[in-house]
Amino acid sequence: MSFGPDLRARVTRLALENAVEHRSEPRPESILGALLGFDPSLRAQRAELVPLVREVIAEIAPLSPEERETRLRSLGGPEPRPVRPPRSTSGDETSQDLPDLPGAEKGRVTLRFAPFPSGALHVGHARAIFLNDTYRQRYDGRFFLVFDDTVGSAEKRPALDSYDLILEDFELAGVKLSKIYYKSDRLPEYYRHLPPLLQTGSAYVCLCPAELLRHRREAREACPERDREASWQLEAWEGMLSGRYGEGEAVVRLKTDLNHPNPAFRDRVLFRISNLDHPRVGQRYRVWPLLEFSWAVDDVELGITHVLRGKDLVMEDEMEQALWKAWGWTGPRFAHFGLLRIREAKLSKSKF
Repeated sequence: MSFGPDLRARVTRLALENAVEHRSEPRPESILGALLGFDPSLRAQRAELVPLVREVIAEIAPLSPEERETRLRSLGGPEPRPVRPPRSTSGDETSQDLPDLPGAEKGRVTLRFAPFPSGALHVGHARAIFLNDTYRQRYDGRFFLVFDDTVGSAEKRPALDSYDLILEDFELAGVKLSKIYYKSDRLPEYYRHLPPLLQTGSAYVCLCPAELLRHRREAREACPERDREASWQLEAWEGMLSGRYGEGEAVVRLKTDLNHPNPAFRDRVLFRISNLDHPRVGQRYRVWPLLEFSWAVDDVELGITHVLRGKDLVMEDEMEQALWKAWGWTGPRFAHFGLLRIREAKLSKSKF
């Protein structure tokens, strides 16, 4: 598909702006995201726009930093950002207003958005960001970005450039962040909160191979380590940390109801061993929490008051609540929004 000169000029302007601002080669994801943000009518042509974006990047790649700045100025400088209309402060409610957050008080609301940095954000993430930001402004609260950068898996890994992409998306959206956290910096905190669960029998180290673990979960069967004494559990945990157990040889599981109607909820895994290299911390850690454990710790320690998430994550609510009960903690309140479906579109940031 061919595009007119005006669109090509806009793409060039955005690419030059990206390159000048970051003193590096422009990123296609950032340019395309900015372009679609300025002109949502182009979203239906996203796939056709990708070759144009890459062609423009190749065109400006040989230019020196000074040449890029000169050319950007010749095009009128950075593209003017769209102005978001001011939110009404009259307090008048309309049928279009969002409902109030339960138990929310002015100046005492803290929200968080926790993306896994494996690529650029998509429109589903954008909705969650703007929902959180709307409530932050309504209650004069705080909004944290918490990178869910656990080690991931061989199929889905955190990517170093994705951190910057996500931060650029917030900047483009005009959303003000109060603080930024990285889970990969908080491993010692997660380690600190696991032994009390082992001591009270709320969690245990499981040595079942993955296939056997799945079989026993489906069959509602307990693994042999489930009821071993606390001293063994603590020693096995230290063995996971020290390298006595290899990848796939031991995990930590939370004790739940083995007859729970959802097999996935039965004694869910809290920690596992991974030898994968992490883009920020390398191989400093070999035992990583699953996201539900990290959320349960962070949502309390960071002072989150309300968690806004999709209805598809209700089981994650149950997991956090089960952990809080085991620790004797009181966690934030949950609010849910429905799934966003767009015909013939796949909402995934894992691939561009």
